[in-house]
Amino acid sequence: MAAMKAYFHEQISGARDSYMKDLEALSPELLASKPGQSTRSAYDYTYEVAVVNHRLAKRLRGETPEKLGEGWMMVPAEMHDKAKIQAEFTASMDDVLAAWDALSDEQVANFEGDYAPIKLAGFCTLHASYHDAQLNMLQSMAGDAEVHW
Repeated sequence: MAAMKAYFHEQISGARDSYMKDLEALSPELLASKPGQSTRSAYDYTYEVAVVNHRLAKRLRGETPEKLGEGWMMVPAEMHDKAKIQAEFTASMDDVLAAWDALSDEQVANFEGDYAPIKLAGFCTLHASYHDAQLNMLQSMAGDAEVHW
């Protein structure tokens, strides 16, 4: 179990680091843009990742997170700031890592149920990587073909 625990720690921290490098590469204007008149900006889906991560961390700690509202998550006006969204995203990933690292080997070995720790850790990595790809799309649409991580 120690190897599995270390593997998922590495996967989560790697997803965090890659996402942060891509966030850093985007200007505040690009983060706020809604290409093609879509309903959400990079600020919005980065905020969503942070909210979901805090919920995953609560589940990993054995807590029940509050219910979410309906529809797509939108960033609150006060978080419409590059430094603030970066800090919130990092804090959320670190929250998941702390909760993951606090698990016992027995908890990590539990694969039963929707909230099995291994499933939550995998979803954290998958969800962050999915939205990181959206950041990459924004970068390329703006003419930035560099891989930042």
